Amino acid sequence: MSQATVYRNLHLLAQEGQILSIKAPGVEHFDLRRDAHPHLVCVRCGSVVDVPLASDDPKLDASVANKTGWQVLDHQLIFRGVCPDCAAREAQAADADAGEKDEPSRQ
Repeated sequence: MSQATVYRNLHLLAQEGQILSIKAPGVEHFDLRRDAHPHLVCVRCGSVVDVPLASDDPKLDASVANKTGWQVLDHQLIFRGVCPDCAAREAQAADADAGEKDEPSRQ
């Protein structure tokens, strides 16, 4: 099965409301969990994880609607950051670079 076929079917399932599509710059993630919940997106590797916080506060939608004049249907809350795996790799690379700088030059 081609990748295009897989994504076409995922988009169809999202349009039908059977799965949730989370879109962030450079990332599209499909989630079987359909309730309103926030996500974390890694800006390095693109991984997406659920955040254990409630984000379905109807007061938030009403507040935005009152302040903007928009009719708010729903919202998605996305946090962007660096995941623990990428942070560890970056720290390891920084340590390795620092170790190379500390060694005297051999000529």
